[in-house]
Amino acid sequence: MVKRDQKILEFINRVGKCTIEQLAKYIGVSNVRAYQIINRIKKEDLIKHERIFHNKLGIIYCTSKGAKFTGIDKIRDINISSLNHDLISNDILIEHLLTSTITEFVTERELRQNKEIDHYPDLILTDINNGKIAIEIELTRKSLQRIENIKKYYLTELSIDKVIYYVNDDLISFIQRVYSEIDMVEIINLNNHD
Repeated sequence: MVKRDQKILEFINRVGKCTIEQLAKYIGVSNVRAYQIINRIKKEDLIKHERIFHNKLGIIYCTSKGAKFTGIDKIRDINISSLNHDLISNDILIEHLLTSTITEFVTERELRQNKEIDHYPDLILTDINNGKIAIEIELTRKSLQRIENIKKYYLTELSIDKVIYYVNDDLISFIQRVYSEIDMVEIINLNNHD
């Protein structure tokens, strides 16, 4: 297996699933070239590429055989209810990897597999300039108690230097109220975010 294929398998399995477009951005090739690479890897039964919805992007994920090369269990299934959230998380991760000084990342999927903690951020990024950054993606409103518990986690988790919340329009004021006195939190509107 060539080094790039190993990198591709690791990325796919670390995030759980992704689109061709996301993979192309991550490895720095065109969508056409990404399709060629994926088709070659598919022939080795290391990944699957499935269309989940008619006229929508296909989803790529590792097979059991492919997951063995990554050290992480393969995903059990594609959860349709969290698919949009997961793909947004991938887009945010790739954006940070391509535009900032990220040296390491850990996905929620990896955290859930390897750690018992009180809260699982969607991503944890290690940045040369900003330390450890927790990424939270909120597409739907959680209860006030749940958000307060997340806030409490960040106030006591000393390894996290900054929290970035990516939220929809209708959640901005809610998240701002909860974190109004916390300097370490940045809120980004997903509706205005490319």
